[in-house]
Amino acid sequence: MASTDALPIPRKGVAFRASFDLRLTNGAVNSGAAGLDAEVSKDGGTFANCTNAPTEIAASSGHYFLDITSTEMNADCVVIQVKSSTTNAVTRSIFIYPQETGDIRVDVDSVKGSSAAAQAQADLAISALLGTVDTSTFTPTTTDFETNITKNVANFLIGRSLIFTSGALQDQARRITGYSFATNSKGKFTVDALTSAPANGVTFRIA
Repeated sequence: MASTDALPIPRKGVAFRASFDLRLTNGAVNSGAAGLDAEVSKDGGTFANCTNAPTEIAASSGHYFLDITSTEMNADCVVIQVKSSTTNAVTRSIFIYPQETGDIRVDVDSVKGSSAAAQAQADLAISALLGTVDTSTFTPTTTDFETNITKNVANFLIGRSLIFTSGALQDQARRITGYSFATNSKGKFTVDALTSAPANGVTFRIA
């Protein structure tokens, strides 16, 4: 545990340093608090002693930090209560909701301080097309294959790059040199020669 555990956002299962003040009933800080006791409750469970004890930040400041272990942080709701035996001490409650994947939706307004860069990145993502190779009516070659893309426009997307995202050709990219819409309602692409013909069901994106 170290000051580096003082993360701006608490994370589930990751050690965390919480900082806080302790007060007396008259509102003054509880400096040099006696008999400090810190307890933790995870997801509404019974309180148990924390692994670590609160530490005062500088002498007689009345401000403290508590290093909470990764095990103690492994919950959706962590409640810490800090008690002191000092006369008229107020029990301090700390409520922590550790973040995990999927908890927070992000709407990025800027990239490296630039809103224009964020917009350009969004435009690139929106313009990307996703597709799947379909071999049900045409046997792919290293240059031609049919897909589930059904854009009925001749030579659609010529000049853009097609990048495979699965299968033996994953991460291989080629320039699109031709496109036609077949009577079987499948889009047929022609690309610069691949190292092998794509298999049925492999996925790709067009950038």
